[in-house]
Amino acid sequence: MRIAISCPFRIVVLLIGIVLFALPVGRSFAAESDQAVVSIVCAAGAPSPVSIAAKELAGELEKLFPDDTFRVVKEKPARETGKMILLGTPDAMPSLPYAIPSTIVDQLDGPESYVVTTFSFGEHKVGLLVGADPSGVINAVYG
Repeated sequence: MRIAISCPFRIVVLLIGIVLFALPVGRSFAAESDQAVVSIVCAAGAPSPVSIAAKELAGELEKLFPDDTFRVVKEKPARETGKMILLGTPDAMPSLPYAIPSTIVDQLDGPESYVVTTFSFGEHKVGLLVGADPSGVINAVYG
């Protein structure tokens, strides 16, 4: 069964990809290739639809950036890569690597709301897809 990907989903993927990869930030190279490994951090215990959305996001980003590898992980990656995407709700984020700036959380204005943005944390460029609830996270991914 093939799932049709909507136009807004492709736009969200493209925007996150452009912001994360068009700006020069340090890269960590995999041992046997020149591929950068970018972690999509989805909190442990995330609902199944959120985990599926994270995997689909990784797949779409790999199509746009074939020289890079996108991995969905449940916790902060052991090796820092300089670039990371956080996916989840504010309640799930304490278990994730970085605190979300409060100005971003303040933009969530009700059920199913979401914010898609980036921020820097030290030398790391972080893509952020945060939803007020799991439905909001799914809206962030698929637009």
